[in-house]
Amino acid sequence: MSAGNTNIKIFNEAQSATNTYSDAQYLDATQRLSGLSGGMALTEQHNKMFLQWSVMAYALAQYISGQGYDCLDSAPSAIPTNLASAINNQISNSSITNVINSMSWPKSTTVTVGKLIFSANLPVGCVAVVTTAGTTGTAEPTWTAAGTTVNDNTVVWTVESLTASLGSFVGATSGTNGKSGGVPAPASGQQNNLLAGDGTWKTLSALFTAASLSSVNSSQAIFTLGALTVQIINVTTATSVVTLPQAFSTACIAAIAIDNRYATDSYDRPYVGKATGWSKTTINVTSLLNSVNDANLWNTQDFAGIVIAVGY
Repeated sequence: MSAGNTNIKIFNEAQSATNTYSDAQYLDATQRLSGLSGGMALTEQHNKMFLQWSVMAYALAQYISGQGYDCLDSAPSAIPTNLASAINNQISNSSITNVINSMSWPKSTTVTVGKLIFSANLPVGCVAVVTTAGTTGTAEPTWTAAGTTVNDNTVVWTVESLTASLGSFVGATSGTNGKSGGVPAPASGQQNNLLAGDGTWKTLSALFTAASLSSVNSSQAIFTLGALTVQIINVTTATSVVTLPQAFSTACIAAIAIDNRYATDSYDRPYVGKATGWSKTTINVTSLLNSVNDANLWNTQDFAGIVIAVGY
């Protein structure tokens, strides 16, 4: 591509320090900040100003001419048009555009077996693959359904389902690996479901159930982590002893209490208590909280908040 013509040049190209403001001087120049108010304009300041303006004009002119279009001060009305043409020219020659064009149907072009194309005229979710080499026609053929062949001058295309080409997604089991591929289509009403590793669309609650969440509601959640059972209890009525919704088989090994009066009581914060505060069936919150040396605070107060207990 040959360059276009331009006569746009940089003003004060030499940038002599004796008659041009430095960057620091120009930054603080009164006339730059407030404009002219009468009297003589400062030579050094205006040389700097015209230099900056002309540098931008020069850079724009170089871009336009570099794309093969003219940028001349004798034809100012052509500059906006040529700028738009330069931008469009760069876009059309970009690598992304080239990739898209290379995968579009090619007019009057020799193609080899295996070439794959996309077209808005193909059935949804389909591509066309050359199965007989040759030269395409002057007009794009009429595409038919997936699995059929289409004649295009001396070329034969086979229409393939993109999902079929990718293969189907196969879910994993406890003993076998899954396979990557096109995901199964969700049915009507499954718009809020999630695709599980077993290859099926599941509700969030079903996923938690599958992950050993045995109980969940507004007041409690119980789930297993390996050999451990974790219980989260929302205590809404003030009490000193919390009964666990599910008794531990062996023992409670850790508990944490988070009081909901944190916002109004500067002493309230999460507490991890000692073994004196729990059993397999209950959490003595007063004992739990007193174990961290806040006995004076908790001897006379009942607890309301969140209790988390972990055990076997």
